[in-house]
Amino acid sequence: MAVDDDHDLADDDDQADDEGGGVGDGSAAGRDEGGVDAGEVGFDPPVVLPDKVVGDYMGLSLLYPAVAALGLVEVAGAHYRLPRSERFGVRAVTLTLLFLTLAGLPTVEAAKHLRRAAFGAVIGAGRAPAVKMLRRKLAEMAAQARAGAFGAALSRWWVQSGVIDTAYLYVDGHMQAYTGKRRLEKVWSTKRRMPLPGIHTYHVGDITGRPLLFVTEQVSTNLAKAMPRIVAAIREAIGQDRHFTIIFDRGGYDSKLFTWLDAQAIGFITYQRGEPDLPAAAFARRETRFEGRRVRMQLAQDEVTISGAGPWRRVVVRTPNRHQTPILTNLPSNKVGPARLACLMFARWRQENVFKYMGEYHGLDQLVSYAADPADPNMRIANPKRRRLDRDITAQRRELAKLKAELGEVLLDEPRDGSRTAHGLKTTQKGAVKQLRDLEDDIDRLIAQRKQTPTHITGPSR
Repeated sequence: MAVDDDHDLADDDDQADDEGGGVGDGSAAGRDEGGVDAGEVGFDPPVVLPDKVVGDYMGLSLLYPAVAALGLVEVAGAHYRLPRSERFGVRAVTLTLLFLTLAGLPTVEAAKHLRRAAFGAVIGAGRAPAVKMLRRKLAEMAAQARAGAFGAALSRWWVQSGVIDTAYLYVDGHMQAYTGKRRLEKVWSTKRRMPLPGIHTYHVGDITGRPLLFVTEQVSTNLAKAMPRIVAAIREAIGQDRHFTIIFDRGGYDSKLFTWLDAQAIGFITYQRGEPDLPAAAFARRETRFEGRRVRMQLAQDEVTISGAGPWRRVVVRTPNRHQTPILTNLPSNKVGPARLACLMFARWRQENVFKYMGEYHGLDQLVSYAADPADPNMRIANPKRRRLDRDITAQRRELAKLKAELGEVLLDEPRDGSRTAHGLKTTQKGAVKQLRDLEDDIDRLIAQRKQTPTHITGPSR
């Protein structure tokens, strides 16, 4: 008998064992050993443990206490249902995905390489699910549209159990590139230094790098505009009354955002754009104890306003090579000293290290599915027509500046008879001045057209 590579005999065995005839119809095949109907809502197959098992996966059983502390199985079981399962229920599927990732196999297709009996003992299902079965279970769970509620409940579990420290929360964006045929919004890729089709998410973690939650953006936007949605997700996870401080990079540098965060009684720490260029006399040696280590720095401290907002407290760090790094915050000095403030800001790189590690070993940059949902038709987004006009105006102004440099200011004044230089007359005869005036007219026309174009529209961009 010929067997297709993607539909092997193991898949047929799964079909018989997990969703055999009679499931949910009251027959014997639809009940477990204790007589519980497998079609019952919320039913999860009982744990199956072998008398003896030998394999490379048994080291994963040492992670059971960590799995229990994270509450992954409990929260998944409260939000998802696989009621027609005889072998692979929510618990088995959840543990399969978790242990695949921890074993360095962060794709569903990797299940085809498992030693099924040995891995099945780890997940308590007798054997591991085949690829086809795992895909089918994931599709059934995804169709329940509970991912948002599941993520929020998992975050609340971590906060309540003390797994996550919520005093200082780090926010950073991460882009997953997409190379398929669907038309997706282009997102700036920091790795490639160019906009690419993909999915942009903002990840929130604590000072140790432990993740709390992430927010996916339907359309490309910057951190400043996404922050209200991120703050709403944080408050849903940690509670409405708990105070916290957000730490982010220059992607969120915006005076309106600073004012909004301060009005919401939310602390913020971020880098200031530009070079402060303070005199050496403004710096003094400061020290603090940060995470058990004594840290010494050359620091200056003052207050600044940003686009009329503020004043905000500024701490400037001076390195031995005389480079100055300015840090902005709304936290008072009696709450967080300048040296500790700098340490908190510099610890942001831990989140970058988490992204790098997760991308290399745990499939962070891999898309689980190529399925796409339509964007919210009522979402207000930047008008793409206005952005095109902005680009055209910028290009025209660049060309205008180039022409002005060539002509020189003397040729822009009303010339007198016989006052032109030979070079100026030659340039003018080539029509450079006429081209300059035409460019000015084009710029005025584009600016007038931009004034009539709304800055935002409703619905996804095309």
